[in-house]
Amino acid sequence: GLLGEQVTLGGRQPRRGALHYDARKRAVFPTWHPAAILRAGGDDTKGGKKGGGGLSDAEIEMLGFDIERSWQFSRGERPLFKPTVQITDNPAAFVAWVRANVVPAKRVAIDVETDSVDPTAANLLLVGLAVTAPSGEVRAISFWWPSANAAAIEALRALLLREDLLKVFHNLQFDVLVLERLVGPIVGPFFDTMLAMHAAFPECKRDLGSVAHTFLVLPPWKFLFRLWERQHKQDVANRTEEWVRRTAMYNAWDSATTDALVP
Repeated sequence: GLLGEQVTLGGRQPRRGALHYDARKRAVFPTWHPAAILRAGGDDTKGGKKGGGGLSDAEIEMLGFDIERSWQFSRGERPLFKPTVQITDNPAAFVAWVRANVVPAKRVAIDVETDSVDPTAANLLLVGLAVTAPSGEVRAISFWWPSANAAAIEALRALLLREDLLKVFHNLQFDVLVLERLVGPIVGPFFDTMLAMHAAFPECKRDLGSVAHTFLVLPPWKFLFRLWERQHKQDVANRTEEWVRRTAMYNAWDSATTDALVP
């Protein structure tokens, strides 16, 4: 009723926990109806949901996060998550960003976009990096890897070999396999946000978007990108300039939210 759409929470907009706006530009955070707790609620002894279609214990916890976060946002206590994002195909700009942001850092989030879901055959298309500055600002860059030169490759290799730098991945197994095959060896320590999500929210949908919307105030950036891809299949197939720009922005936001979720 608020958004003028008849949809279910999840893969279609409006996404649970994501920031939306109604026709009067009021902020809306869709979430489950609290009565779902009363219908069944809780997990059974085997870790699954009880009968009746209610919420699991993990979903009840996420509902609590949604209510608290929307209340804080309405009072101005929780700001909108707005990372500083740069997208580029200039190797010199990539190297300069790494020197200015990653070299002095103790933690970096890394995300890659490839042309295949098979890590043993995939080629790198985009490399996304994100760090949190001392001010608390999250800074991210997405670099079009086919334009990389020797300096850009060496900058990324040096980053991956630093033993004092925590490397944060959302999908550690895939990204590490691709990077080690195409760039060079990677030295720990590592942090895997997907594994952390699995531990924090068992029996729940644990994709980056769902968990990011639970802890951060941000729009459904992943859903909107996938929706655009479905509507512009020709651009995707031909890797048009617009597709590259949108994919790079998506990659940068993935990196930024991955870094911001670590605390």
